[in-house]
Amino acid sequence: MSETIDVAGSPDRTWALVGDFAGLVSWFPAVARSEVEGTGVGALRHLTLPDGASLTERQEFRDEKARCYEYTAIAGVLPCEDYRSRIAVTPSSSGSRITWTATFTTSAGAPVDAEAFIREVYREGLASAKAKLEGGGTPGAVA
Repeated sequence: MSETIDVAGSPDRTWALVGDFAGLVSWFPAVARSEVEGTGVGALRHLTLPDGASLTERQEFRDEKARCYEYTAIAGVLPCEDYRSRIAVTPSSSGSRITWTATFTTSAGAPVDAEAFIREVYREGLASAKAKLEGGGTPGAVA
């Protein structure tokens, strides 16, 4: 599963925002609070969601030159198992493209369609990153 968005910002500027493993809370509305232990590969990100639920993720791979990192969910509430995600920034005609991909297995008895849920969360997050990078302030203001 993959979602992309083009933004009017240089790849370096875009990566500075979305590539900051500790800075997710600054642009991603699905996270109310974030605490990170460590840096680089192996760092743990403890997230608190707006409803109070928690999720812990571990950074598994990082390539500053290629502007990408990968992480896995190791604890917490998700409607899936074996969740692995990658965020990457590449140049595009508008400035840069953010691509957010995930692989996972839907949990038995999940209360929601895992792919639809994660796809919507990614879309909201990407729209929020675009708004922040383009100075729109709110995702609703993005065309």
